[in-house]
Amino acid sequence: MTPIPEPGRFQPRLTLQTLGRGDGLLGMRGMGPFGPRGGQVTVAQVDWTYRTESGLSWETPAPRPGPLVRLATDVELRGAWGDRVLMRRDRFAEGLALERIRAFGLHPLPDQVLQWRGPEAAWGQAHLWSLLQEDFFGDFWADAVPQLQAEGWSIVTRPGFAHESVPVEAWKLIVSPETGEV
Repeated sequence: MTPIPEPGRFQPRLTLQTLGRGDGLLGMRGMGPFGPRGGQVTVAQVDWTYRTESGLSWETPAPRPGPLVRLATDVELRGAWGDRVLMRRDRFAEGLALERIRAFGLHPLPDQVLQWRGPEAAWGQAHLWSLLQEDFFGDFWADAVPQLQAEGWSIVTRPGFAHESVPVEAWKLIVSPETGEV
């Protein structure tokens, strides 16, 4: 008997990180729509996350454009006590989320463009996305990220993300008593 799939609650997640020499990154070579970049490259990871009513969770990287592959609509999850739940993915919501990040200018980053100090430095840096230019991330942070948060996206910034703007809380001006110059 086939179990009835339980609908999963879909939440896309965007993780932003700026990689540099301390991460083992030497730079980025130009390829496709991307130009070369120096020792600082901001990247994004886009993941589909799900949680079921029974408390089980599941995640997978967002698909990258390429040959059409029929992806499973139902995923079998296993709990800590051996319980099994068949979870139904929301393929329509996933498609809308993918369209949304593409509309904001994120493109899949080919794996071979990042130049690493050694193979071990690239560990955990798969399925990356980026904007066409590093300078675009300031506007992306100010304009796109609040909209994505309002739409229910989970936004994660890793330490060292170089484009996170911080609101000014105070100014300190020092005026010269002799000349009146600031």
